[in-house]
Amino acid sequence: MLFLLGAASQALAAEEPPYEFSAQLSLTGGCGTSSEDPIPDPGCPEKHPPEIWGCNPQCTSNFNRPYAVAIDSFGDEYVTSYGTEEGKQGRIDVFSPEGVFITEIKDELGPKNVAIDSTGVLYVFDQSPTHKAEFARYKPTVYKPAEEKIAYGGRELVAAETGPGEGGIAIDSNDHVFVDWPNIGIKEYGSAEEGNELLKTITDPKLQSSVFIALDKQRRRLYASSCPGGDITECWVLVFDADTHELLKEVEGPNPPEQKFLSQKGWISIAVDEESGDFFVGDLEATKNVYQFNKDYELVSTLALNPKLFGGGEPMQIALSNAKGAFNETYLFVPSLKNRALAYSPPAEPPAKVKSISVAS
Repeated sequence: MLFLLGAASQALAAEEPPYEFSAQLSLTGGCGTSSEDPIPDPGCPEKHPPEIWGCNPQCTSNFNRPYAVAIDSFGDEYVTSYGTEEGKQGRIDVFSPEGVFITEIKDELGPKNVAIDSTGVLYVFDQSPTHKAEFARYKPTVYKPAEEKIAYGGRELVAAETGPGEGGIAIDSNDHVFVDWPNIGIKEYGSAEEGNELLKTITDPKLQSSVFIALDKQRRRLYASSCPGGDITECWVLVFDADTHELLKEVEGPNPPEQKFLSQKGWISIAVDEESGDFFVGDLEATKNVYQFNKDYELVSTLALNPKLFGGGEPMQIALSNAKGAFNETYLFVPSLKNRALAYSPPAEPPAKVKSISVAS
């Protein structure tokens, strides 16, 4: 019995400290504060999103049902707000790596998932109760992130087909766009410069009821949430080779079979650290945890989200900044239905261990 207890203790000790909440880079879209998040958005009060249009005087610039966060290659943060009127007040707010507001894009069809390519083209999966899900893009009219100057033109439909629900979006180093069409497959489109032509489709019997995808550009690994048995309460992460479409791994939970992901509706979100190969799985419904795994699929840490800051219950896309040298490099971002985009920094480096040496007198 003592041996078993010791083994369990060693397993627990092997898990590293989780990411730490950053009040400095967490955003509300406005300038409010709270005891748990005491620092207002950077740039306040001068720079913040405009007040919601077509709404009563009580409305503010704060996020309203933020479903997704995405980070571009410069570290700029894109936060969607779905709004209270079923997507009609949808918008995408853009912030610098330091969290200073830059611009806002109106999207009245209900933005649920977003991604940005290396040239600034913004891709979005829209869905509202009166419209099936659509895959669209916004091309930048100005894209100078270093000068905090970003602006976008009008919405352009990318694919004529529509889907039954929201889908995931990921972009590779060639600016090819991978789109997870629920119950259809993951389709790879060419870059915007190439006209976003459909190139190929990834299908697999285990790829069912999937919502979110993420791409490790360096290792060419494509991560997809899936419910292989068709049961949305038993979902995990499938890892594919992005080129051959070979299924490389099935990640069923932080410590299966004893501890699996506890998805209630199949909403498991994924983000990737492209430098280390670590990937993050947001199991945001029941456990409200974000699990960090290394490139060998081993559990690294568990981040338990603070219920005073985090609210779930909808499909929400997490993100990690892979922008080299940016202020927010390697920060993890989690949208919250408490109308926040929560930021988490990597754990502080532990102090170096000093080896003691006894010297005989």
